Amino acid sequence: MSRRLVLALVATWTVVVLIAPGLLWLGGYGQEKTSLQNRKKSGRPSPTTTTVADGTFGKALAEWAWDVVPYRRQLLRFDHTLDYRLLGDSPTPDDIVLGENGFVFLTERIGGSKAGKVDTRSVIKLVRKLQKILDKRGVRLVVSISPIKGTLYPEYLPEPHRTAHQESTSPLVEAIGREARRPGSPFVDGWGLMLADKARRLEDFPDGDPRRYLFRPLDKHWNLEAGRIQAKGILDRVDPNLWQEDIAPSIDDDGYVSREAELSRIYFKMALQERYTTATLSRLRHQKTSAQRLNSRHRMHRFTSTALPGAPPVDPRKIAVIRDSFLNGGLGPHDAHDAGIPTLASFFAETKVVHWDHFLKAPKEYAAAVADVDVLVIQVVQGHIYHLVKDAHLLETLARTIADRPPIADKGEPALP
Repeated sequence: MSRRLVLALVATWTVVVLIAPGLLWLGGYGQEKTSLQNRKKSGRPSPTTTTVADGTFGKALAEWAWDVVPYRRQLLRFDHTLDYRLLGDSPTPDDIVLGENGFVFLTERIGGSKAGKVDTRSVIKLVRKLQKILDKRGVRLVVSISPIKGTLYPEYLPEPHRTAHQESTSPLVEAIGREARRPGSPFVDGWGLMLADKARRLEDFPDGDPRRYLFRPLDKHWNLEAGRIQAKGILDRVDPNLWQEDIAPSIDDDGYVSREAELSRIYFKMALQERYTTATLSRLRHQKTSAQRLNSRHRMHRFTSTALPGAPPVDPRKIAVIRDSFLNGGLGPHDAHDAGIPTLASFFAETKVVHWDHFLKAPKEYAAAVADVDVLVIQVVQGHIYHLVKDAHLLETLARTIADRPPIADKGEPALP
């Protein structure tokens, strides 16, 4: 046997027997988790009689060793790429579920409270109470619950996640849908609006066209078209005659930009690219935005819109919006790629917007800042609907402040730098 053949056999044996199993182990093949999870780094463990005896010390030591191994970042990317590309597994199964058709889903938003499992009777009771309070002042209330990815695209969820998710969320979707159809209801049926547009897009656009979907496959947020749809649903609930296509910001037909997908950036660390839409503000409106302090740490955003020469007049009503990040398609309110909030603001003289995180930390300050509004919009994503139960007292206080206090003049607080 020639020396070259011997070396070839040794190399083959090394790859098959040693390297390949090692790579599969590194990638987490046959394990619940990968060996290099994208997790908070572990501290060096100290052995005790108990932890050594029950094996927890050895496990903790192995995790710590992987955290301090040289070239950890490169190994992590290699591990995740091996999982995703070769083995077809989720690199972070505790966080992400791989679905069909290239879709990925947040594990925490498949069934349970963060998918919208909540006491719907309490939600409806609160909204009716808020509406009754605000009616005293003649203030219009609009409540918009935005669908999450698994509810809009359950067909791409793998089993048993699909069944679990639908069983968990169907009561909410059906109950709010019925309530939204009640005459005079402040609810917007976000599910109905989005599902109708989803069906149209699947018919109009071919596979591979990003306009075919209302959620980005590799993102937890919907795209800008979906933000625009929901903004129109809110406007229609305020006044069915308000919407005008040429006033709302438009989505650029060729305005797709490729950048790392959100879930790739946060969890996968693989630089997977996603196509994002861009939007341009209406040429019929001049819109100014400023950030204003509620207290030393929290803020709201104030939008003012004026009609440009020859354009239809701006609705003089002032609106207050408590929003989730989803109404902006996952981007901040100043970003030119937004569609949801700038769409609403384009139609009204003044719009005061606060994110839920800031409202919960400064509810009294926000209530004082919006006491003179004509419309209150409460927008919450399906996965955060627990706010309408857990934080009901804050929303009730806000409604009473608006209803009971006389209109206040704007203090003209300076914009933040």
